[in-house]
Amino acid sequence: MAATPGTTQGSALVAGPDDELGRALAQRLGADCAAVHTLAEDGDAAAAVAGAQGLRVLVVRVGLLPGGRFLDADPGAWFTAVDGELLRLHGLVRAALPALRSAGEGRVVVLGAGWDAADLLHSTAAGALHGAVVAYVKTLARELGKQGISANEVVIPPDARAVGVEDVAAAVALVAGPHGGAVTGQLLRCGRGGDLRP
Repeated sequence: MAATPGTTQGSALVAGPDDELGRALAQRLGADCAAVHTLAEDGDAAAAVAGAQGLRVLVVRVGLLPGGRFLDADPGAWFTAVDGELLRLHGLVRAALPALRSAGEGRVVVLGAGWDAADLLHSTAAGALHGAVVAYVKTLARELGKQGISANEVVIPPDARAVGVEDVAAAVALVAGPHGGAVTGQLLRCGRGGDLRP
């Protein structure tokens, strides 16, 4: 877990791979947060949250599961893959919730594929996972809104060429920043035209 110093109050925790997008998220959120902490996909959520003093923003990336024909998939492996990603997301939110409540204006931002996952070939696992993530974010927003916590999903198109990492990071900063409190339960889809959907 690494921390990047920022300029204002409150810290952010970005959970996901240490790749080009992960670094862009940390850099962009650093403009609005006192520190940005990162957590690998297999990292300890409780320890990461405890180390992120003054946590105000939680960003969780939910990946695309490997594709395959539904009839060829092992039912146990199919369920374990979907369940594992959902439990990781839920565990991070639960671990961060006390700190986000204390922040007064906490933000939960999930990065995922939204409904786009269902458009992929042989994508029953990815479609089930990301459909569940959409429902999770929307119901989370309704439940936590009265506590001053917003929850949104920034949707990254499966076609990675459709949008740059800086654009995704800017979209996350929009809903995670100080002016994003009135935006909750929404899917903010990144892209440059083409097939647009909610």
